Amino acid sequence: MFLLSPEFVTDRPVLRRFTIGPPALLACAMLLLAGCGGARDVRGATSSFGDAIGRFKGGPVEAAIAAYGEPTRRAGRDDGGTDLVWKRNGTVFRNWAFVPQDCTLTMLADVDGKVASVVAGGNSLYCANEFGP
Repeated sequence: MFLLSPEFVTDRPVLRRFTIGPPALLACAMLLLAGCGGARDVRGATSSFGDAIGRFKGGPVEAAIAAYGEPTRRAGRDDGGTDLVWKRNGTVFRNWAFVPQDCTLTMLADVDGKVASVVAGGNSLYCANEFGP
């Protein structure tokens, strides 16, 4: 099936007129609609992400594990506390290329099993999608 079909306007092969068939029109419409999705609010996403992970501070480690699953890494510290690390890796398609995305969420728990600190690093929007509300 041809997306473009030539119709000769004259007998000269240099001057041709192309008409766009239904498959090409459908493809153009889909590309136009795909580009109409609004830009994501980065500040709103990151602040809601901060609220989402901040709610665990002072709470039990078990609540974070229930929300995010088993951590990628769990390590004991010299002071008797625990470091819990969740890692997420993925890709997004941007500017005609696959771009790697990553996010690391680290929670430091005290001896009593309460979350003392929460830190996240990586691509902000990717982190918000992976660990946000």
